[in-house]
Amino acid sequence: MVSKKVKDLIYLVLRILFSFLILFFIFKKIEVKYLFEGLKDINYFYFFISFIFYWITLFFLSYRWKILLIPFLKKSISIFEIFKVYMLGMLINTITPATTGVDISRGIILSKYTNGYSKGFASVLVDRITGMIGIFLIAFIFSIFSLKGKENLFILILIFLLLSIFSLFLFYIPFIKRIFEKIKIFKKLLNFYYAMNSYKKNFKLILYSTFLAMPVQISFSLIAFFVSKSFGIEGSINLFILYVPIINALNVIPFTISGFGIREAGFLIFFKDYFLKEKIILTSIFYWLVSAIGNLPALYYLFKNPLKEEKWKEF
Repeated sequence: MVSKKVKDLIYLVLRILFSFLILFFIFKKIEVKYLFEGLKDINYFYFFISFIFYWITLFFLSYRWKILLIPFLKKSISIFEIFKVYMLGMLINTITPATTGVDISRGIILSKYTNGYSKGFASVLVDRITGMIGIFLIAFIFSIFSLKGKENLFILILIFLLLSIFSLFLFYIPFIKRIFEKIKIFKKLLNFYYAMNSYKKNFKLILYSTFLAMPVQISFSLIAFFVSKSFGIEGSINLFILYVPIINALNVIPFTISGFGIREAGFLIFFKDYFLKEKIILTSIFYWLVSAIGNLPALYYLFKNPLKEEKWKEF
């Protein structure tokens, strides 16, 4: 029988290969020399503006998560502490193979101050699901005005929007609870089910979180928009608000290393009809680089707890 470590290693190697193959085919379709020429002409002012929007995005993300923690908190926690935890999660996300590192790390850090892992990961999962709903909701709204002649993509966005909404309500279906109770392998997840179900009494928090997901995605889109402007791209902001959230959703798929390959393919597929391919790839790479550099302050918290323990005693 193959051990878990061997399976994890095989999975990691496959993801590295998949990232490499996608990037190989992408770079076969572009002139690499134009990438280096584009780097010489970078506008550092617009590049700096993209960092401002990245930190604004982190603030929105932190505030949204803070709202979702309300059912589990008896004492308040500052937005600054949540911000530190989120930035640390995003840092881990950019330096590790996992595209879901931000979720796992947030859940683990938070769970050290809870009665088990269920409440911490419940808030993280709802945060992720409402974020996905927000992604496809804003894409759906902007697709109404921007996808003339691309009705298939419009329908696909609508389907994923409905699937995201459906996934949120799975934990409110009594049949799911019976599955958790009767199947031995799921019994350990009952506490997680109850933690998720606690949002039924606080459904307005889910609505609020979904609403906040839209400015989050607009802010992400502005990061890509200003990165693109730093390479001389003059494009409509509406295009970025439509396509960047979809690319962010694709980036969650755990088939590559930190989204490399899938992210670049997404940018190329959606923007190839509007801009030069080489500048699109530069935008994609530097879109990632903004988050990688923007999260560097959290290096300090790799060795120090970002939360004040005394504030969590009654969590």
